[in-house]
Amino acid sequence: IDARPVSGVVAPDTHSHCVIPNVAKRADGTWGSLKIDMGERGDLLKLADAVYKAELTERLRKRGIALRPTDNGFELASIDDDTVRAWSPRKRQIDALLAQNGKTRSGSTEAERQWANLATREAKQAMRPEEYMALWRKLAREDGLTVAYDISLNKQQPTPEELALNALNHLTEREAVFRAPALQAQALLLGCAYHDRATMERAVQSVVNQYGIALEGDRLTTYRHAASAEYIRAFAKATCGTAAPLADQDKLPAFLAAQEARQGFAFSGDQREALTQILSSRDGIQCLVGPAGSGKTTAMQGIARAAQEAGLHAIGLA
Repeated sequence: IDARPVSGVVAPDTHSHCVIPNVAKRADGTWGSLKIDMGERGDLLKLADAVYKAELTERLRKRGIALRPTDNGFELASIDDDTVRAWSPRKRQIDALLAQNGKTRSGSTEAERQWANLATREAKQAMRPEEYMALWRKLAREDGLTVAYDISLNKQQPTPEELALNALNHLTEREAVFRAPALQAQALLLGCAYHDRATMERAVQSVVNQYGIALEGDRLTTYRHAASAEYIRAFAKATCGTAAPLADQDKLPAFLAAQEARQGFAFSGDQREALTQILSSRDGIQCLVGPAGSGKTTAMQGIARAAQEAGLHAIGLA
């Protein structure tokens, strides 16, 4: 129920944990652990978190506890945002250290936030629950804080289908292809403060039936993205072999040498091959694909430079 102390003052931090032991029974009856690649299937971890929150909200509502939605799930309706901020000295402490290093919570990496957390963390204080309650009542009185039990959502309750569609739109802002568990998790997080898990799962299936296209495995896309992909394929086919090369073949070596001199280092073999193929191609659409850190941005700088020298206006989008 308690957070780490800040300058000796402990704030309340009521929370719960859901622990799933990594223990599985093999076909031969022996027991072992699963090797889970959360990089490849991290959406399943997020779905497990969303299912837990959805189950928790359903049980709270059955006890007559009012809830309000947040970006990442829910809060108790009886505790407003001002009260949450007032009782969050640890968050302010971590944010202050990030700010000292030119970072924000949203503009920092998980590793940077973890560093700020550990660098400011004080040892926990051993107190009995009644001692905590007496301290917090005293601090609340000093700060003039009260619990507003009559807080409501102040807006019309969205339908399960509206929430599921919002989840779909959120995912497809950045991804044309996504996994079904990712959509389920996003919908549960958006809807758990309003509707029970079974209702939201039915709404997700309804939205998928209306707007989704099933691909291999549990991957999905939407009719809108499929139409965009078909348009791009048709455009690529129509412009194949019709465009003027960005650089003449005989001038490529000199251009690459000049670009290397400007950037202060030589291109790798893959970068040089990519630049040569793209700059000499007559296709209207070119694709450069590679993993993170392989040098795509450096190669693209050379392509943009060649386009500008050819009289074209280069636009970078991210």
